[in-house]
Amino acid sequence: MGEKATVAGDFAQDETPACFGVAGSARRSVAAGARELLVQIHQHDGGHSRSAADQEGASAAARYFLLLIDTGETAGQTGRTMPSQTSATLDKTALAEQCPRWRQFAFRPIAADQGLAAVVRSHVAMLAEQSANIDPAAAASMAPVTIGLVAALLNSLDARVAAEPANLPAYHRRRIKDFVLNNLCNPMLDVDMVAEAVGLSARYIHQLFEDEPASLMQWIITKRLVHCRGLLIDQKRRHWKISQIAYDSGFNDLAHFSRSFRKFFNLSPSQARAGAL
Repeated sequence: MGEKATVAGDFAQDETPACFGVAGSARRSVAAGARELLVQIHQHDGGHSRSAADQEGASAAARYFLLLIDTGETAGQTGRTMPSQTSATLDKTALAEQCPRWRQFAFRPIAADQGLAAVVRSHVAMLAEQSANIDPAAAASMAPVTIGLVAALLNSLDARVAAEPANLPAYHRRRIKDFVLNNLCNPMLDVDMVAEAVGLSARYIHQLFEDEPASLMQWIITKRLVHCRGLLIDQKRRHWKISQIAYDSGFNDLAHFSRSFRKFFNLSPSQARAGAL
């Protein structure tokens, strides 16, 4: 278990699995005070999870990413189990002096395979690795360096956000829908998966679709139903079983598929197929 982080510039390496925003060093830092900000390094395990951020020009399948944990806000964050982590603790007030808009990046994964994010990742990892060999006075003197690096990264990301289209919600909705359409038949597709892929929180995604005719999941189901109907009336696929079409289109429950299809098209899947013959 890593050392307890109590002052700006401390660093620790956790050997236990961490939960998004609340475990490991983050839990200890909550007790230490709400002034602290954790900079964590996470590594993907090669499973279905994908990096959520593309700010540094990295692909959506980044191997490493950084996560800023605001210890004063962790109680409101939920998430999933992450691999073991390395972290550094910063003073939020000191960071805010150099990067006033840092809060927009809290709890949002930042791809860290290249660019400034990779520099920050290497710096934090080296501090953690050498923590036993650095005395407290030296560690304190390193705090401004670490804060400066993190601020430089966040300011560069902030500049990119500012350069995005003026109608940011519409821009994000397009990104979300593009990802969904490219992964429509993936049975694991849900709001959390989309959030991780596009670098937004699930809560913000729900907010983006509040003014839309349908929620994101309803929109996904509608697109899947339309896709299924296209396959059902396709003469080249008339030998395909209805269940095969449903499962191949991302539905996990055949009964739910049939009910949803009938409600949306006002006829059953078999009737849709028969009408096309």
